[in-house]
Amino acid sequence: MAIWSRKLKKWTFGDHLCQIFPVIFYGNVAVSLLSMVCITINRYILIACHNIYIQLYRRKWIICQLAFVWIVSFLLLLPPLLGIWGEMGLDEKTFSCTILKKNGKSIKKALFLTGFLLPCFVIITSYTCIYVKVIQQRKLIKSHREFTGPVKDHTNAVKKGQEDNRLTLMMMTIFICFLVCFLPLMLANVVDDERNTTHPWLHIVASVMAWASSVINPIVYAASNRNYRIAYMKFLGSIKFWEKPISTLASRNSKEFCHTVRSSPPNNGTTHHDFKGCENHSL
Repeated sequence: MAIWSRKLKKWTFGDHLCQIFPVIFYGNVAVSLLSMVCITINRYILIACHNIYIQLYRRKWIICQLAFVWIVSFLLLLPPLLGIWGEMGLDEKTFSCTILKKNGKSIKKALFLTGFLLPCFVIITSYTCIYVKVIQQRKLIKSHREFTGPVKDHTNAVKKGQEDNRLTLMMMTIFICFLVCFLPLMLANVVDDERNTTHPWLHIVASVMAWASSVINPIVYAASNRNYRIAYMKFLGSIKFWEKPISTLASRNSKEFCHTVRSSPPNNGTTHHDFKGCENHSL
């Protein structure tokens, strides 16, 4: 839409859609970042406080977390949508619908600084704590092995630590990709907006990079973690218009996934009841 409007030098989709578009766009930006915050906190609790992980991440609490993320993300956009603090409309310099100033005031700067930098700080802090905890666990395992020697429990602990490290690395990769995609958008809407949009092309490029995040994240998930690849294949295999070979491959991968779940250490925060259908597969 941004490129098309820039090419035509006007917004051709109507005034109502021009007000709805920034709500959907910026709302989903907030949902993406807050979801990453929740996943990061999930990783920290799993690694550092796994004793309370099972109690904290039950179905009802996960639903509450998801509802909180979506509700808060779009509630932040109510002031400009209702015209209380800024307004939604067309920026004639970029030919894009965004948050505009009303009576010389706009929530855009406060929204981006609070909704972007604060969650980024939380994510960076959480990953730092995860890294410190992993280092402490490695030293503890190494010290314990010097006295008792290698046993099966120690091997399982090392494997679990390696899996945790891979998942943490995956989330850090996603976070870096998120920064690359959305940092230009924040700078364009905060820094350049204060200069009365001196570089309209920067806003177009920033918007395109932000949309690219929706394509990059699934690729990073699939490339970084085998369980995600199995889940993707299982999902694709459940779609009726796919051919039978894909469904068969999804079924085989599902069995492998169930074997992975069952062979995982019992203190990793996952129970067999969390994965419906695994009981139907024989190992």
